[in-house]
Amino acid sequence: MKKPILHILSDLAKIPNTSFYEKEISDYIFKNLKDFVDKIYYDEFGNLIAHKKGTKNNVPSFAFVSHMDHPGFEVVGNDNDKLELKTLGGVSKYAGQKNNKLLIINSDNERIPITVSYKPKITNKIQDAREKEGWLANDVIFSNINHDQNIINHQVIFDLEDFFIDEKNNLIHMRSADDLAGCSSILQALKNISDQNIDGDVFGIFTRAEEVGLLGAIALAESGVIPIETNIISVETSSIIPGVNLGGGVIIRTGDRISTFDDSAEKYLINAANKLVNNNEFKYQRKLMGAGGCEASAFKAFGYKVTGLAYPLGNWHNRGDKKVEEEYISIFDLNTGLSLIEEVAKLSGMEFPSFTEKMKSNFINSSEIKRLKNKW
Repeated sequence: MKKPILHILSDLAKIPNTSFYEKEISDYIFKNLKDFVDKIYYDEFGNLIAHKKGTKNNVPSFAFVSHMDHPGFEVVGNDNDKLELKTLGGVSKYAGQKNNKLLIINSDNERIPITVSYKPKITNKIQDAREKEGWLANDVIFSNINHDQNIINHQVIFDLEDFFIDEKNNLIHMRSADDLAGCSSILQALKNISDQNIDGDVFGIFTRAEEVGLLGAIALAESGVIPIETNIISVETSSIIPGVNLGGGVIIRTGDRISTFDDSAEKYLINAANKLVNNNEFKYQRKLMGAGGCEASAFKAFGYKVTGLAYPLGNWHNRGDKKVEEEYISIFDLNTGLSLIEEVAKLSGMEFPSFTEKMKSNFINSSEIKRLKNKW
Protein backbone atom coordinates (compact mmCIF):
# COMPACT_ATOMS: atom_id res chain seq x y z
CA MET A 1 0.00 0.00 0.00
CA LYS A 2 2.01 2.96 -1.30
CA LYS A 3 -0.66 5.64 -0.94
CA PRO A 4 -0.79 7.17 2.58
CA ILE A 5 -4.60 7.31 2.42
CA LEU A 6 -4.71 3.50 2.19
CA HIS A 7 -2.66 3.22 5.38
CA ILE A 8 -5.09 5.53 7.16
CA LEU A 9 -8.10 3.65 5.84
CA SER A 10 -6.67 0.26 6.83
CA ASP A 11 -5.96 1.59 10.33
CA LEU A 12 -9.50 2.94 10.71
CA ALA A 13 -10.94 -0.30 9.37
CA LYS A 14 -9.53 -2.23 12.32
CA ILE A 15 -11.56 -0.12 14.78
CA PRO A 16 -15.17 -1.15 15.58
CA ASN A 17 -17.44 1.84 14.95
CA THR A 18 -21.12 1.15 15.60
CA SER A 19 -23.34 4.23 16.11
CA PHE A 20 -22.73 5.86 19.54
CA TYR A 21 -19.45 3.92 19.88
CA GLU A 22 -17.19 6.18 17.80
CA LYS A 23 -14.72 7.22 20.53
CA GLU A 24 -11.79 5.11 19.32
CA ILE A 25 -12.26 6.29 15.73
CA SER A 26 -12.33 9.94 16.82
CA ASP A 27 -9.25 9.43 19.03
CA TYR A 28 -7.34 8.05 16.04
CA ILE A 29 -8.35 10.99 13.83
CA PHE A 30 -7.53 13.51 16.59
CA LYS A 31 -4.09 11.99 17.17
CA ASN A 32 -3.22 11.87 13.47
CA LEU A 33 -4.54 15.31 12.59
CA LYS A 34 -3.73 17.55 15.56
CA ASP A 35 -0.30 18.58 14.25
CA PHE A 36 -1.64 19.52 10.81
CA VAL A 37 -4.43 21.98 11.63
CA ASP A 38 -4.65 25.19 13.64
CA LYS A 39 -7.36 23.90 15.96
CA ILE A 40 -9.02 20.57 16.66
CA TYR A 41 -11.70 19.95 19.27
CA TYR A 42 -14.86 18.07 20.21
CA ASP A 43 -18.20 19.80 20.37
CA GLU A 44 -20.63 19.04 23.19
CA PHE A 45 -22.09 16.09 21.24
CA GLY A 46 -18.77 14.36 20.59
CA ASN A 47 -18.42 15.45 16.96
CA LEU A 48 -14.78 16.12 16.07
CA ILE A 49 -13.99 19.43 14.36
CA ALA A 50 -10.63 20.27 12.76
CA HIS A 51 -10.00 23.83 11.58
CA LYS A 52 -7.36 25.14 9.20
CA LYS A 53 -7.58 28.92 9.39
CA GLY A 54 -7.52 30.94 6.19
CA THR A 55 -5.32 33.95 5.56
CA LYS A 56 -8.27 36.24 4.74
CA ASN A 57 -11.57 37.18 6.35
CA ASN A 58 -14.99 37.30 4.70
CA VAL A 59 -14.12 34.98 1.82
CA PRO A 60 -15.70 31.62 0.85
CA SER A 61 -14.89 28.80 3.25
CA PHE A 62 -15.55 25.04 3.23
CA ALA A 63 -16.41 22.31 5.69
CA PHE A 64 -15.90 18.71 4.57
CA VAL A 65 -18.14 16.39 6.58
CA SER A 66 -18.11 12.62 7.07
CA HIS A 67 -19.51 10.31 9.73
CA MET A 68 -17.53 7.93 11.90
CA ASP A 69 -20.21 5.28 12.55
CA HIS A 70 -21.48 2.21 10.72
CA PRO A 71 -24.64 0.10 11.20
CA GLY A 72 -24.53 -2.72 13.73
CA PHE A 73 -26.13 -3.78 17.00
CA GLU A 74 -25.99 -3.03 20.70
CA VAL A 75 -26.47 -5.48 23.58
CA VAL A 76 -29.47 -4.14 25.52
CA GLY A 77 -30.50 -7.21 27.52
CA ASN A 78 -29.08 -10.44 28.98
CA ASP A 79 -31.55 -12.88 30.51
CA ASN A 80 -30.34 -16.41 31.29
CA ASP A 81 -27.62 -16.17 28.62
CA LYS A 82 -30.13 -14.96 26.07
CA LEU A 83 -28.81 -11.72 24.60
CA GLU A 84 -31.13 -9.06 23.23
CA LEU A 85 -29.47 -7.12 20.41
CA LYS A 86 -30.87 -3.76 19.34
CA THR A 87 -30.51 -2.82 15.67
CA LEU A 88 -28.56 0.42 15.12
CA GLY A 89 -28.99 1.71 11.57
CA GLY A 90 -30.08 -0.11 8.44
CA VAL A 91 -28.66 -3.61 8.07
CA SER A 92 -29.22 -6.44 5.63
CA LYS A 93 -32.14 -8.76 6.34
CA TYR A 94 -29.59 -11.58 6.31
CA ALA A 95 -28.06 -10.12 9.47
CA GLY A 96 -31.02 -11.58 11.34
CA GLN A 97 -30.75 -15.07 9.93
CA LYS A 98 -30.19 -17.90 12.39
CA ASN A 99 -26.47 -18.66 12.89
CA ASN A 100 -25.35 -15.39 11.32
CA LYS A 101 -22.00 -14.57 12.93
CA LEU A 102 -21.49 -11.41 14.99
CA LEU A 103 -18.83 -10.07 17.37
CA ILE A 104 -19.40 -8.36 20.72
CA ILE A 105 -16.73 -5.77 21.53
CA ASN A 106 -16.12 -5.89 25.28
CA SER A 107 -14.54 -3.29 27.57
CA ASP A 108 -11.04 -4.63 26.84
CA ASN A 109 -11.70 -4.30 23.09
CA GLU A 110 -11.79 -8.08 22.74
CA ARG A 111 -14.04 -9.59 20.09
CA ILE A 112 -16.42 -12.18 21.50
CA PRO A 113 -18.03 -14.35 18.79
CA ILE A 114 -21.77 -14.96 18.96
CA THR A 115 -24.36 -16.23 16.52
CA VAL A 116 -27.94 -15.15 15.94
CA SER A 117 -30.39 -17.62 17.52
CA TYR A 118 -33.76 -16.02 16.96
CA LYS A 119 -35.48 -13.26 15.02
CA PRO A 120 -39.04 -12.28 15.96
CA LYS A 121 -41.69 -12.77 13.29
CA ILE A 122 -42.78 -9.90 11.09
CA THR A 123 -46.03 -8.53 12.50
CA ASN A 124 -47.12 -5.63 10.29
CA LYS A 125 -47.15 -4.38 6.70
CA ILE A 126 -44.44 -1.77 7.30
CA GLN A 127 -42.01 -4.41 8.53
CA ASP A 128 -42.98 -6.73 5.70
CA ALA A 129 -42.32 -4.03 3.09
CA ARG A 130 -38.95 -3.20 4.63
CA GLU A 131 -37.91 -6.85 4.63
CA LYS A 132 -38.92 -7.19 0.97
CA GLU A 133 -36.62 -4.26 0.18
CA GLY A 134 -33.73 -6.23 1.69
CA TRP A 135 -33.52 -4.61 5.12
CA LEU A 136 -33.77 -6.22 8.54
CA ALA A 137 -37.15 -5.01 9.78
CA ASN A 138 -36.71 -6.09 13.41
CA ASP A 139 -35.76 -3.60 16.11
CA VAL A 140 -34.20 -6.44 18.10
CA ILE A 141 -32.84 -9.92 17.45
CA PHE A 142 -31.48 -12.50 19.90
CA SER A 143 -28.39 -14.59 20.51
CA ASN A 144 -27.26 -17.16 23.08
CA ILE A 145 -23.93 -16.86 24.86
CA ASN A 146 -22.03 -18.64 27.60
CA HIS A 147 -19.97 -15.84 29.08
CA ASP A 148 -19.60 -14.39 32.55
CA GLN A 149 -18.72 -10.83 31.54
CA ASN A 150 -21.03 -7.89 31.87
CA ILE A 151 -21.67 -7.08 28.21
CA ILE A 152 -24.78 -4.94 28.47
CA ASN A 153 -24.44 -1.70 26.49
CA HIS A 154 -21.64 -3.00 24.32
CA GLN A 155 -21.48 -2.70 20.56
CA VAL A 156 -21.87 -5.66 18.22
CA ILE A 157 -20.30 -5.73 14.76
CA PHE A 158 -20.45 -8.13 11.83
CA ASP A 159 -17.94 -10.97 11.81
CA LEU A 160 -16.30 -9.88 8.57
CA GLU A 161 -12.79 -9.02 7.46
CA ASP A 162 -11.82 -5.51 8.53
CA PHE A 163 -9.92 -4.65 5.37
CA PHE A 164 -8.37 -6.28 2.32
CA ILE A 165 -7.40 -5.16 -1.18
CA ASP A 166 -8.35 -6.92 -4.39
CA GLU A 167 -5.37 -5.80 -6.47
CA LYS A 168 -6.66 -7.47 -9.63
CA ASN A 169 -9.80 -5.32 -9.66
CA ASN A 170 -8.32 -2.32 -7.81
CA LEU A 171 -10.94 -2.61 -5.04
CA ILE A 172 -10.91 -2.10 -1.28
CA HIS A 173 -13.13 -4.47 0.69
CA MET A 174 -14.08 -3.43 4.24
CA ARG A 175 -16.54 -4.20 6.98
CA SER A 176 -17.35 -0.49 7.16
CA ALA A 177 -16.26 1.52 4.13
CA ASP A 178 -19.34 3.64 4.88
CA ASP A 179 -18.14 6.14 5.95
CA LEU A 180 -14.56 5.48 6.96
CA ALA A 181 -13.69 6.17 3.31
CA GLY A 182 -14.95 9.71 3.80
CA CYS A 183 -13.12 10.11 7.10
CA SER A 184 -9.81 8.96 5.62
CA SER A 185 -10.20 11.30 2.63
CA ILE A 186 -10.77 14.38 4.77
CA LEU A 187 -7.99 13.45 7.20
CA GLN A 188 -5.45 12.89 4.42
CA ALA A 189 -6.51 16.01 2.50
CA LEU A 190 -6.03 18.23 5.55
CA LYS A 191 -2.60 16.73 6.09
CA ASN A 192 -1.67 17.30 2.45
CA ILE A 193 -2.64 20.99 2.46
CA SER A 194 -1.34 21.75 5.95
CA ASP A 195 1.72 23.69 4.76
CA GLN A 196 -0.15 25.72 2.13
CA ASN A 197 -1.46 29.26 2.53
CA ILE A 198 -5.17 29.11 1.72
CA ASP A 199 -7.39 32.18 1.66
CA GLY A 200 -10.53 30.83 3.32
CA ASP A 201 -11.14 28.67 6.37
CA VAL A 202 -11.27 24.90 5.83
CA PHE A 203 -12.95 22.57 8.32
CA GLY A 204 -12.85 18.81 8.61
CA ILE A 205 -15.91 17.56 10.51
CA PHE A 206 -16.31 13.99 11.73
CA THR A 207 -19.80 13.30 13.04
CA ARG A 208 -21.44 10.72 15.26
CA ALA A 209 -24.56 8.57 14.97
CA GLU A 210 -25.32 9.33 11.33
CA GLU A 211 -26.71 5.87 10.67
CA VAL A 212 -29.46 6.24 13.27
CA GLY A 213 -30.85 9.53 11.98
CA LEU A 214 -28.05 12.03 11.17
CA LEU A 215 -27.97 12.83 14.89
CA GLY A 216 -24.45 14.25 15.21
CA ALA A 217 -24.80 16.43 12.11
CA ILE A 218 -28.22 17.72 13.15
CA ALA A 219 -26.96 18.63 16.61
CA LEU A 220 -23.90 20.39 15.19
CA ALA A 221 -25.89 22.28 12.55
CA GLU A 222 -28.45 23.44 15.11
CA SER A 223 -25.70 24.61 17.48
CA GLY A 224 -24.34 27.12 14.94
CA VAL A 225 -20.73 26.31 15.82
CA ILE A 226 -19.82 26.27 12.12
CA PRO A 227 -20.34 29.76 10.60
CA ILE A 228 -23.55 29.83 8.54
CA GLU A 229 -21.78 31.21 5.45
CA THR A 230 -19.58 28.07 5.26
CA ASN A 231 -20.09 25.82 2.23
CA ILE A 232 -20.86 22.34 3.59
CA ILE A 233 -19.57 19.40 1.53
CA SER A 234 -20.65 15.92 2.59
CA VAL A 235 -18.03 13.26 1.77
CA GLU A 236 -19.83 9.92 1.71
CA THR A 237 -20.20 6.54 0.10
CA SER A 238 -23.41 5.74 -1.70
CA SER A 239 -24.90 2.60 -3.20
CA ILE A 240 -24.14 1.98 -6.87
CA ILE A 241 -27.19 2.82 -8.99
CA PRO A 242 -27.86 2.85 -12.75
CA GLY A 243 -25.77 5.53 -14.41
CA VAL A 244 -22.99 5.30 -11.81
CA ASN A 245 -19.83 3.32 -12.53
CA LEU A 246 -17.51 1.77 -9.97
CA GLY A 247 -14.07 3.03 -10.99
CA GLY A 248 -15.58 5.95 -12.91
CA GLY A 249 -14.25 8.51 -10.44
CA VAL A 250 -15.69 10.28 -7.44
CA ILE A 251 -19.32 11.43 -7.75
CA ILE A 252 -20.34 15.05 -7.42
CA ARG A 253 -23.58 14.42 -5.54
CA THR A 254 -26.43 16.75 -6.46
CA GLY A 255 -28.78 15.40 -3.79
CA ASP A 256 -29.76 12.49 -1.59
CA ARG A 257 -32.94 10.70 -0.51
CA ILE A 258 -33.96 13.69 1.61
CA SER A 259 -33.20 16.77 -0.47
CA THR A 260 -31.50 18.25 -3.51
CA PHE A 261 -28.42 20.33 -2.84
CA ASP A 262 -27.31 23.86 -3.76
CA ASP A 263 -25.64 24.94 -7.00
CA SER A 264 -24.13 27.88 -5.12
CA ALA A 265 -21.98 25.34 -3.25
CA GLU A 266 -21.63 22.79 -6.05
CA LYS A 267 -20.04 25.37 -8.36
CA TYR A 268 -16.80 25.01 -6.37
CA LEU A 269 -16.76 21.25 -6.93
CA ILE A 270 -17.40 21.68 -10.65
CA ASN A 271 -14.71 24.33 -11.08
CA ALA A 272 -12.19 22.26 -9.12
CA ALA A 273 -13.06 19.10 -11.06
CA ASN A 274 -12.70 20.86 -14.40
CA LYS A 275 -9.22 22.02 -13.38
CA LEU A 276 -8.27 18.39 -12.75
CA VAL A 277 -9.78 16.69 -15.80
CA ASN A 278 -6.67 17.19 -17.93
CA ASN A 279 -4.90 14.83 -15.56
CA ASN A 280 -5.15 11.25 -16.84
CA GLU A 281 -5.46 10.06 -13.25
CA PHE A 282 -8.64 12.05 -12.63
CA LYS A 283 -12.22 11.80 -13.76
CA TYR A 284 -15.52 12.33 -12.05
CA GLN A 285 -19.22 11.58 -12.25
CA ARG A 286 -22.26 13.72 -11.37
CA LYS A 287 -25.49 12.26 -10.09
CA LEU A 288 -28.36 12.57 -7.65
CA MET A 289 -27.66 9.66 -5.28
CA GLY A 290 -31.06 9.02 -3.76
CA ALA A 291 -30.60 5.64 -2.06
CA GLY A 292 -29.77 7.15 1.33
CA GLY A 293 -29.51 10.41 3.23
CA CYS A 294 -26.33 12.22 4.26
CA GLU A 295 -25.15 15.06 6.48
CA ALA A 296 -25.61 17.65 3.74
CA SER A 297 -29.38 17.43 4.21
CA ALA A 298 -29.01 17.92 7.96
CA PHE A 299 -27.07 21.15 7.45
CA LYS A 300 -29.41 22.28 4.65
CA ALA A 301 -32.34 22.06 7.07
CA PHE A 302 -30.62 24.70 9.21
CA GLY A 303 -29.91 27.15 6.40
CA TYR A 304 -26.43 26.14 5.23
CA LYS A 305 -25.38 25.98 1.56
CA VAL A 306 -24.60 22.33 0.89
CA THR A 307 -23.27 19.96 -1.72
CA GLY A 308 -21.69 16.52 -1.68
CA LEU A 309 -19.16 14.00 -2.88
CA ALA A 310 -19.75 10.26 -2.89
CA TYR A 311 -17.78 7.12 -3.60
CA PRO A 312 -19.72 4.39 -5.45
CA LEU A 313 -20.24 1.62 -2.88
CA GLY A 314 -20.77 -2.08 -3.44
CA ASN A 315 -22.67 -4.19 -0.86
CA TRP A 316 -24.05 -1.03 0.75
CA HIS A 317 -24.56 -1.62 4.50
CA ASN A 318 -23.09 -5.11 4.03
CA ARG A 319 -26.02 -6.21 1.88
CA GLY A 320 -24.30 -8.96 -0.08
CA ASP A 321 -25.75 -11.63 -2.31
CA LYS A 322 -27.97 -13.59 0.09
CA LYS A 323 -25.61 -13.01 3.01
CA VAL A 324 -23.80 -10.32 4.98
CA GLU A 325 -20.60 -9.31 3.16
CA GLU A 326 -17.86 -6.68 3.18
CA GLU A 327 -18.57 -3.38 1.45
CA TYR A 328 -16.24 -2.35 -1.35
CA ILE A 329 -15.06 0.79 -3.16
CA SER A 330 -12.61 1.53 -5.96
CA ILE A 331 -9.08 2.68 -5.11
CA PHE A 332 -9.22 4.92 -8.18
CA ASP A 333 -12.44 6.56 -6.98
CA LEU A 334 -10.91 7.11 -3.54
CA ASN A 335 -7.86 8.81 -5.01
CA THR A 336 -9.95 11.08 -7.25
CA GLY A 337 -12.04 12.09 -4.25
CA LEU A 338 -8.91 12.99 -2.31
CA SER A 339 -7.60 15.08 -5.22
CA LEU A 340 -10.90 16.91 -5.56
CA ILE A 341 -11.13 17.74 -1.84
CA GLU A 342 -7.64 19.23 -1.95
CA GLU A 343 -8.39 21.22 -5.10
CA VAL A 344 -11.62 22.62 -3.66
CA ALA A 345 -9.80 23.68 -0.49
CA LYS A 346 -7.34 25.64 -2.65
CA LEU A 347 -10.29 27.50 -4.21
CA SER A 348 -11.40 28.86 -0.86
CA GLY A 349 -11.51 32.61 -1.02
CA MET A 350 -12.39 32.61 -4.73
CA GLU A 351 -15.76 33.61 -6.13
CA PHE A 352 -17.41 31.92 -9.11
CA PRO A 353 -20.72 32.68 -10.78
CA SER A 354 -23.46 30.18 -9.97
CA PHE A 355 -25.01 28.04 -12.68
CA THR A 356 -28.11 30.22 -12.68
CA GLU A 357 -26.02 33.37 -13.10
CA LYS A 358 -24.20 31.78 -16.04
CA MET A 359 -27.47 30.72 -17.63
CA LYS A 360 -28.99 34.19 -17.25
CA SER A 361 -25.93 35.73 -18.85
CA ASN A 362 -26.03 33.24 -21.73
CA PHE A 363 -29.72 33.89 -22.32
CA ILE A 364 -29.35 37.66 -22.25
CA ASN A 365 -26.49 37.58 -24.74
CA SER A 366 -27.93 34.96 -27.05
CA SER A 367 -28.63 36.19 -30.56
CA GLU A 368 -30.76 33.12 -31.13
CA ILE A 369 -33.15 34.20 -28.39
CA LYS A 370 -33.34 37.66 -29.94
CA ARG A 371 -34.37 35.93 -33.15
CA LEU A 372 -37.55 34.74 -31.42
CA LYS A 373 -38.76 38.36 -31.39
CA ASN A 374 -38.79 38.38 -35.16
CA LYS A 375 -41.92 37.36 -36.98
CA TRP A 376 -41.78 33.94 -38.57
